[in-house]
Amino acid sequence: MERMSVQHTTISTTADGSHTLYSLQFGSTYHSDHGAIQESEHVFIKHGLHAMRDTDIHIFEMGFGTGLNVLMTLLNQVEGTRIHYHSIEAYPVDIAVIKQLNYTHKLSNAHAELFLKLHTLDWNVPH
Repeated sequence: MERMSVQHTTISTTADGSHTLYSLQFGSTYHSDHGAIQESEHVFIKHGLHAMRDTDIHIFEMGFGTGLNVLMTLLNQVEGTRIHYHSIEAYPVDIAVIKQLNYTHKLSNAHAELFLKLHTLDWNVPH
């Protein structure tokens, strides 16, 4: 499958200090203007991942986007829980843009490297 990237995205800072992207192509932001990380923590982690009681969790994300939700999932995985994370993306964000996002500025180098690696993995292959 050929990768088609989103054209003409701009980076902006949300109310919590984290970045989001604005797509001129689609006329919308990737995250809430109130905070990209705050939104992911509240919606995806607190009321999603941590609300689950199973030890074998399957997540399907429609739109990988910036990869923030998968990063937050990895950082908040409960010990002993197995997570099967599936995501699709029609318009991957260019790696040059991903490298400019500030999601990992407070994380270890290993987590920052993991975040970048998520954007370069082969498609349709379990990792």
